[in-house]
Amino acid sequence: MIGLLYSAPAQGGLEECMNYVDDCEFYSCIEAKRDCGRFGYPRGFGKKYCLRFENRRDNFSTEGWAWIKKTRNCLIEKLSNISDETSCRKLKKQSFKDHVSCYLDGGFCGLSKSDKKNIYKTIWPSLWRRKTLVAGWKIKKQCRRVKH
Repeated sequence: MIGLLYSAPAQGGLEECMNYVDDCEFYSCIEAKRDCGRFGYPRGFGKKYCLRFENRRDNFSTEGWAWIKKTRNCLIEKLSNISDETSCRKLKKQSFKDHVSCYLDGGFCGLSKSDKKNIYKTIWPSLWRRKTLVAGWKIKKQCRRVKH
């Protein structure tokens, strides 16, 4: 009976997911290994927004697209370094924290108003989430510090 209610994640390490380091399929690979489900970070946020940015590519300047790629690579690198033993809940929490440093390290504060506006439009469906609001507030606070 327990076998019917719980399906274990695919066996093997996350190393093979690194074949997708510059691809939204990275999140599908992580999901296959972790089985965090529809609302977990890999499938419910990571891949969803990776694809949204890909689909809106033409809305961004060359600098904006460079930021997207740099930020995506940072998020993927940080996610790939989270221990296999970490629960899906902790993985989600850590991944949202990583958004702040990846956005800032990618150069978010220096992006044009147009690119920032397009980023907000891309992540709009998720702005109601507390974690997204907190991350956005931290990013905005750091950008203000950079300007002064």
